[in-house]
Amino acid sequence: MYLGWNWLQQIEPGAFIGCEGLNDLGLHDNNFTELTPGVFKQLKNLTTLNLMYNRLDNIRQGTFEGLVSLQKLFLHDNFLVQLDPGVFKELASLNLLNIAKNSLQIIHPGAFDGLFALEHLNLHHNKIKHLKSGSFRNLSLLPDLNLMFNDLHSIEQGAFIGLDSVKSLFLHDNKLSKLDRGVFWGLSSVTLLSTFNNKLETLGPGALAGMPLLNKLSLKGNALRSIPWTMFPPEEYANNTGHPRELHLQLSQNPLVCARDICWMKQVY
Repeated sequence: MYLGWNWLQQIEPGAFIGCEGLNDLGLHDNNFTELTPGVFKQLKNLTTLNLMYNRLDNIRQGTFEGLVSLQKLFLHDNFLVQLDPGVFKELASLNLLNIAKNSLQIIHPGAFDGLFALEHLNLHHNKIKHLKSGSFRNLSLLPDLNLMFNDLHSIEQGAFIGLDSVKSLFLHDNKLSKLDRGVFWGLSSVTLLSTFNNKLETLGPGALAGMPLLNKLSLKGNALRSIPWTMFPPEEYANNTGHPRELHLQLSQNPLVCARDICWMKQVY
C-alpha cells in the first residue's frame, strides 16, 4: 500500500484493521509530526515501513507495537531530535534502520534494545554531539557503523561496547578534538577507522586500544602536531613474529612537526 506524496498529518487508531496481510506500507513524503502508539499493531505481516520525508520530531514508546515481522524501517529525512530507550524494542526482526538526515542530538543508552537482527544502521548527517556508554549495546550483527557528518565532540568509554561484528567505523567530518584510551573498547573486529576532517589535536596513550585488527586508519585533515608511539600498544600492533604489523596511515593535511617523537612511525608502514 503506497500513500506517499499526500498531505497526511495523522493516522486514526484502527485505520489498518482488515489489512493484516499487508507486506509493504509507504507513508513517505507526507506531513506527519507524530504517530499514535499502537497505530500499526494490526500489521503483523508488514516487512517494510517507509516514513521518510515527513516532519516527525519524536517517536513515542509503543509506536511500533505489533510489527513483529518488520525487516526494513526508513525514518530518514525527518526532524527527530532524540532516541529514547526501548523505542524500537518490538522490532526483533528488523534488519535495516535508516535514521540519517534528521536532527538527532542524543542517543540514549538502550535506544536500540531489542534490535537483535539489525545488520544495517544509518546515522549520518545528524547533530549528535556526544556518545554515551552503552549507546549501541546488543547490536552484535552490525558489519559497519556510519556516524559521519554529525556534531560529535566527545565519546565516552564503552560507547561502542556490543559492536562485536563491526569492521568499518566512520567518524569523519565531526568535531572530535581528542581520543582517549578506552574510547574504542568493544571493537575487536574493526579493520578500518575513518576520523578525517575532525579537530583532533591530541591522541592519548592507547587511544586505539581495543582494535587489534585495525589496518587502515585515516587521520588526515585534523590538527595533529605529533603522533605518540603510545597510541599503538605493542601487544595489539605486533604480528605473530613480534614485529610491528602493517598499518596504513593517512596523515595528510595535519600540522605535523618533524621531531623525535614521530620517528617511530617508519616501523609501522
